[in-house]
Amino acid sequence: MAPLVDSLRADLVEALKAGDSVRSSALRLGLAAVANAEAVDPSGPTTAAGLAGDVARRGLSDADVVAVLAAERDDLRDQAAALRARGRAEADDLDARAAVLSVYLVTDESGRSRASH
Repeated sequence: MAPLVDSLRADLVEALKAGDSVRSSALRLGLAAVANAEAVDPSGPTTAAGLAGDVARRGLSDADVVAVLAAERDDLRDQAAALRARGRAEADDLDARAAVLSVYLVTDESGRSRASH
């Protein structure tokens, strides 16, 4: 498990405890996107693992997680722009979620997300 995923999970717990709906929603979205990225392609070769014969998930590095979060952030921004073009107020909420995910995209000199420290 990438350390950044652990940081996302810990931050989600904090956001839930604080009642921060925008932050918790953004973190849930990010974690769901990471979980989807870890899924194994069923059309490819698989090796059973565990007692139930489950297939082991792909392991993602912090760089992979950052790429997934960046894609989600970009998608939120695109959706916000589309809503804003139609005069919809929900655009601001999507921009706020994108801003939450952006925090995890800032890296230090070693390439690690600053949020994972």
